[in-house]
Amino acid sequence: MLDFILPAAWATNAKSSGAGFDFMSFIPLIAIMIVFYFLVIRPQQKKQGNIKDMLASLKRGDNVITTGGLIGKISRVLDENRVMLSLGDDIEVQVAKSAITEKVDKSFSGTSQTGEGKPSPRRGPTRHRGPARGRNTKDK
Repeated sequence: MLDFILPAAWATNAKSSGAGFDFMSFIPLIAIMIVFYFLVIRPQQKKQGNIKDMLASLKRGDNVITTGGLIGKISRVLDENRVMLSLGDDIEVQVAKSAITEKVDKSFSGTSQTGEGKPSPRRGPTRHRGPARGRNTKDK
């Protein structure tokens, strides 16, 4: 009756045929599953928990980076899923909290190094370097 489920060798008497269920053959498989859990699944769950806690703790004034690479300061929290992100002078963008990847230090902001919100001055005059290398520059 169980011939269609179990192979014929397993359906016969295990002692007489020598084939049977051997628990020792499953130990390597179980060991691989345990290692996989501790090396892959558990760290991913911890990372997701940390991100969830970070998103829940966002408040006005936090400097953040979004998945699109925008760096700004949270000007206000609209609701549990959205925030208003200030990118610079009079530039505000509405962003989903799920698009925020990390919170950064206060010293790191989207403004220039001068701290005035203006572009930093140029380092010096640019020089013309002549014709590009590799081009045919023969006089015609």
